[in-house]
Amino acid sequence: MAVSVNKVFIAGNITRDPEVRYTGSGKAVATLTVAVNDYFSQEASFFRVVVWERQAENCQKYLSKGSPVLVEGRLQSRNYEVNGEKRNVVEIVAQNVQFLSSGSGGDSGSRKNEASDERQEEDIRRKVEETVENNEGEFFEESSDDDIPF
Repeated sequence: MAVSVNKVFIAGNITRDPEVRYTGSGKAVATLTVAVNDYFSQEASFFRVVVWERQAENCQKYLSKGSPVLVEGRLQSRNYEVNGEKRNVVEIVAQNVQFLSSGSGGDSGSRKNEASDERQEEDIRRKVEETVENNEGEFFEESSDDDIPF
């Protein structure tokens, strides 16, 4: 029997302040857009991230435009209709959002910044590897669309 895996890790910066709404049942849901820069081409990819409940409220409280984050989650595809036009969106449903340090220590030397960037990238790699090792074999249940407020 084939096993399916739906796991995503992205590290990038928030493009705008988190937007939090509440469902009819009172659950908090935040939507974030995370920009991830490609190291070689210097082009950015933008990912929509949905964060639920306490994590959503913490994102609103502690994150703002430009904040660096590491997001662990799963991909979800959903369809909706606007003015009779059918649309499809693929987004990341976050299971864990780690707030990363901005690395702005006030130094202007580019070598120090490069070393700091390399250390931060290594820290991110280590956190991802630890999370994958700790969650190996763990699968997540699909959430119901009943609580999605949009």
